[in-house]
Amino acid sequence: LENEIESYLKEQIKVHEIPGIAVAVVKNNEVIYKGYFGTENLENNTPVNNLTIFPVYSISKLISATAVFQLIEQGKISLDDTLSKYIENVPKNWQNISIANLLTHSSGLPDFSLFEGDVSDEEMLSKISKDSMHFEKGNQWEYNQTNFWLLSKIIEKVTAKTFDEFVLTNQF
Repeated sequence: LENEIESYLKEQIKVHEIPGIAVAVVKNNEVIYKGYFGTENLENNTPVNNLTIFPVYSISKLISATAVFQLIEQGKISLDDTLSKYIENVPKNWQNISIANLLTHSSGLPDFSLFEGDVSDEEMLSKISKDSMHFEKGNQWEYNQTNFWLLSKIIEKVTAKTFDEFVLTNQF
């Protein structure tokens, strides 16, 4: 099994020009295989190992969406709930944006990723509140970091846990 897994992974790395990966195969809550291949990045030849940190980028959106639907299943929130139900002091034109709008990138909200530096949630909300809406909610689609940041704040408000605590407890 180990040889088959390694052969397959090495082929995929070559075909897809992947610099490096770390893989674990879990069966019945037991790690039955783990392997490290390639380098951490294209700039150096440091091999991938058990301490390598990979950025997750938008994979976190899948984790956030799963958390939202877990709360929906528990009857704690609804896709139709509005932003103003959970987040205080949002601009008037944000108040009726629904959780569904946030999940589907149809909110029209300005994108916070345009701001650099480490700022608090309050500062972030204050900064993006000053920007104008990109479009009327529900009228179009635009990939946006603000939507999922606000969903994480809703998750924290509803669960009284940090986003990380809720996700680790309920998904991992």
